[in-house]
Amino acid sequence: MAVLLKKMNEELTEELSRQVIGKYVHVPTNLHKSPNTEEEVNIWFCGCVAGIEEAVIAFDYENQEFREEPITYTNFLLTDGMGYTVNRLKSEIFEITKEEFEVMLADHLATQAAELEAEKKIRKAAEEME
Repeated sequence: MAVLLKKMNEELTEELSRQVIGKYVHVPTNLHKSPNTEEEVNIWFCGCVAGIEEAVIAFDYENQEFREEPITYTNFLLTDGMGYTVNRLKSEIFEITKEEFEVMLADHLATQAAELEAEKKIRKAAEEME
């Protein structure tokens, strides 16, 4: 059963980041500003955490100058080779079991397959109308 490890607006700590190494997590809410617009996008993910990586960035790329205070980013590196930056405040983290992960993954893949099939049918119908 999923266990809430971090609530929205709660600070992501180094201790919590290290605590999830070797565990399956589901991060259903992980808000980041889109680089192309000012809107927030949700970069959710789930998987087994292989490790963490911290990046300390002092340069402000938008304004092309150094910040007074650097920003620290925490990335969760998963066993499938993917890595995700976790928003330190605007994220939720749940610990899940391997079985829960497998069900989530199967459901997600089934949804993707259904969406692809529907898209193919729409394209075929559009071609037939031409």
